[in-house]
Amino acid sequence: MKIKAGFFEKDVTMQLLHLIDDKLTIPYEVIVCGTTALHVQGYDYRRTTDVDFVKPLSSMLWAIINNILKENPQLHSRIYDDQCAGVICLFEDYEDRLVKIEDTFKYLKVYAISVEDWIVTQLESNKFDSILKYPQQLTRERLKFIEDNMHLYCGLKENYTKQSLKILWDKLEEIESADIN
Repeated sequence: MKIKAGFFEKDVTMQLLHLIDDKLTIPYEVIVCGTTALHVQGYDYRRTTDVDFVKPLSSMLWAIINNILKENPQLHSRIYDDQCAGVICLFEDYEDRLVKIEDTFKYLKVYAISVEDWIVTQLESNKFDSILKYPQQLTRERLKFIEDNMHLYCGLKENYTKQSLKILWDKLEEIESADIN
């Protein structure tokens, strides 16, 4: 596993999910978010330090993860992270757009939030600047969808998120202008 200074690319993200799958003996479903959601959908995006889950994991899965960590001491203790459940801001109907990740998993069923929903999670995020540095997921269709559905937003800072969305529109305009010239 190629982890450098705690950071890894999308190939390692999949390997970390396979470590869980290899230990399972019954079906288990997870929904991933953060950079993980982009990695598992095959997008090249910035490196990350963890695999993020939308919802808290069961005690059974944490027991499996603890075994994985014991067997792989090079992995840091929070490489599997379900803390997003307390801070992630999504549209209330995000589950309608989940993307099923097809791979050779035996028992693990992996779903990722859609790119549109991932963008929504970035609007209040302290990592918002990453989307400006890596804007390849920005499209007019995605931003229009988000704008049209802001009434479904479950975050706390409505004005802040609208300002963030405006910044993304401005970034997209800048990219499109550069492509024309």
